[in-house]
Amino acid sequence: MTINNLILAAWEINWDKVKGFWETELFSIGDANTKVTVSQLVITVLMLLVGLMVISFLTKLIFNAVVKRSRINDQAAVVIQRLTYYILLSLLVISCLQVAGIPITALTVIGGALAIGVGFGAQNIVNNFISGLILLIERPIRVNDMIEVDSHLGKIAAINSRCTRLRRVDGIDVLIPNSTLLENSVINWTLTDDIVRGDVEVGIAYGSDTQLARQILLEITDAEDRVIKNNPMHEVKVFFNSFGDNSLVFNVYFWMHATQAGQIKELCSDLRFEIDKRYREANISIAFPQRDVHLDTLKPLEIKMVESSQNG
Repeated sequence: MTINNLILAAWEINWDKVKGFWETELFSIGDANTKVTVSQLVITVLMLLVGLMVISFLTKLIFNAVVKRSRINDQAAVVIQRLTYYILLSLLVISCLQVAGIPITALTVIGGALAIGVGFGAQNIVNNFISGLILLIERPIRVNDMIEVDSHLGKIAAINSRCTRLRRVDGIDVLIPNSTLLENSVINWTLTDDIVRGDVEVGIAYGSDTQLARQILLEITDAEDRVIKNNPMHEVKVFFNSFGDNSLVFNVYFWMHATQAGQIKELCSDLRFEIDKRYREANISIAFPQRDVHLDTLKPLEIKMVESSQNG
């Protein structure tokens, strides 16, 4: 026997082993006619991996096409992208099952068990996923909206499938479940527009000229470019709020364009600096807490001298 014959014989033996392994039955589903072999499993896994990459590419392509070639907003494009992704993923899974030779009817029992598992173990995930779709469709909140939920105030950075990422004013990211945003009260500062109201409170000493104090507050807000003026709906108002325990309390209310909470705080701070300066120039004292103590002088006061103790 020549070397070529030996190589050919060895090749035939190895090929028979590979072919036998390739056609090896791994398991059966349902009756004995539904069998899954190694070849079907390998082809199915490869088809699934390639299909996932193709679906990811197609959904990104659809998102870019929808955003660039139509007037639809970004959030609606995200909804279309996600729905397209899950539809294509469902078709891919069905195709993979057919390639593997697994009939859909054979998965009835497995599907029922998965449905029970989803109902009990993953109900929060499903709830948040559906809530995320509702948020994207109804748009009660949008990306870049400034909202306040519970004790968190900030801008919406992203609305994901399970949760929404809120960028707080202190730079911390907060992940809020989507269902929380639908089930609880949420303050959206910029739902219809970016106009928000701010106010500054100041207390002046009793005996001060209240009309002059009011006039100075109006002049300060009128000179500030960030305050909205010449708009009857957003007019600057100054109120003599109360006769306080230690001061005459004034409040000035104003409106401004703001997309971040820090902008309101910055303007309020600048107004307080200017109020302090102008009131000093006008000799109007900004009051501070004080108390008057009245002693009963109808009878002599008792005074005791107590020597302090020293240690050591």
